[in-house]
Amino acid sequence: MNKDLKDLIDDYIKEFLSQEEVKKYFILENQINNSSEISFLRENLKNSQKDLALSLNDEEKYSINLLKYKQAKESFESNPLITNYNSIKKDIYLKLKNLETKIKRLE
Repeated sequence: MNKDLKDLIDDYIKEFLSQEEVKKYFILENQINNSSEISFLRENLKNSQKDLALSLNDEEKYSINLLKYKQAKESFESNPLITNYNSIKKDIYLKLKNLETKIKRLE
């Protein structure tokens, strides 16, 4: 990689990390990682998923576990921290993919 391209990328990274949206992303990520409520919801979702997989051979248990899984997933995904985090994460991902495309054009 030539020096001009490296300098351009370094400048972009500095600018990118200083954006409010990116700062908010890291704040939300930290809050999620330190939230006992999110840990509980994540663990409940994981256990529900496991129970669902283990009940594949029993139609009645599977139906019950599928409902429990859907409820656990909805509880997790509808949490405001998770909702905001996923929304910002999607936006940031699209920006990074755009940058990747631009860099590939320069090479």
